[in-house]
This record gives sequence, structure tokens and C-alpha cells, in this order.
Amino acid sequence: MTSTRPRTRRTAAVLATTVAGVAASLSGYAADAARAEAAPVTPLTSVTSAAAAAQTTTLTFSVHDCDGCQIQPLQYLAGQQKAWSGKKKTVKDGTVSWTFATKHTHGMSFWIRAPWEGSDGDSTGFVANIVTRYDHEKAGSTVTRDDVRSKTKASGCWAGTDATEVTIPLEVRKVMVDGYQGKTPGTLAWTKVTQEWWRPILKTYKGVLGSQDYMPCKKP
Repeated sequence: MTSTRPRTRRTAAVLATTVAGVAASLSGYAADAARAEAAPVTPLTSVTSAAAAAQTTTLTFSVHDCDGCQIQPLQYLAGQQKAWSGKKKTVKDGTVSWTFATKHTHGMSFWIRAPWEGSDGDSTGFVANIVTRYDHEKAGSTVTRDDVRSKTKASGCWAGTDATEVTIPLEVRKVMVDGYQGKTPGTLAWTKVTQEWWRPILKTYKGVLGSQDYMPCKKP
């Protein structure tokens, strides 16, 4: 009769080796899991928010017949305590550009002063704002000087963009307005193509939109 003892010993040895290997593997898995649990996890929302905050937009106005005009981008969201203002820049060779955080474009408005308003620009009693949308105009529509003559209401609040670059054609005209001491040169300015806009819709004087402070913009 053949003895089975050597086979049993070999089987036991193989089994012991296998168990030891499994134990080592499980120990390794446990260590990896512990390291994974200990590693800090960055929430996806934080990464997304940081990326959005870091994004910038270059805005360019191509300006018709207004070299020397000064334009300043502003952002004041209705109901908030703080406002943001960009750098005042001068139109040269028919163009002017800024690069700023994309988030500032949403609810943005623009002050504009032309050379014909004088050195201090105070004779009108207000600061002209660029119109981004006249009442009853749809986004994308082209607005001519003749169209503007009949307009009595407008928005100066731009809905903004998520693009990294955008160029907007701008029309500017010298007009006579009622100032502190009678008729005085003022500035009529509007985007040639109607933009997506935010409220408020305000009264205009022969198409001219003016203010004495930041425009409180609010999403419709």
C-alpha cells in the first residue's frame, strides 16, 4: 500500500505558502486603503469654482469716429454692497481693449466721455452710458442712427459672456443735450449689434442714456 504522508506534507506546504501570500496581499490592500483614506480629497466643486474664478476675457470695442473718447467698464450687481470698476482707457485708432476676470462681464456697464464734452465733462450733469440694448430690440439685431432717434428707453447693462475673447462694434455720435447752463455737447453711444442684456430699462433722451452713479444691473 502506497503511503499518502509525503503528499499530505507537500499539500500542507503549498497551502501554507498560499495562505501566507493571500495574507500578504490582503495586508498590502489594507495599507493602500488606509493611505487612500488618509489622502486629502479636493471637492470637484472647489476645482470648478477655482477654474471659473481664474478665467479671463479680453473685450475689445471697435469704435466708430471717437478717437480720444474715454471708456470705463463697471460692474455693480443690484442688492450687493460692493462694486467693481475696470481701468479707464482711451480709444486710439478706432479700438480699445481690456482683459479682466470673465465673472465681471455679467451685469457690466460702461461709462463714456468724449473730447467734445470738455476737459472736466461736467457740463452735462451726467455721465453718458453705452447702450447695450434699446427697448423692443432683440439680441443680434442691427441698430442704426435712424433707429436710435425714436428710442425712449434702453438698458446699459450687458449680460456678459463666457468667451475668452469678444469684439463689439460701437457707434458714437456728438449730440446736443440739456446741461447745467442750457444746451451743451453730449455723447450718444450704443452697440451696433444689440447685446444680451440685463435690467434696468431706463428712459433715454433722444437715445442718450445717462447716469450719475454706477448702474445697478440685475438679471431678468
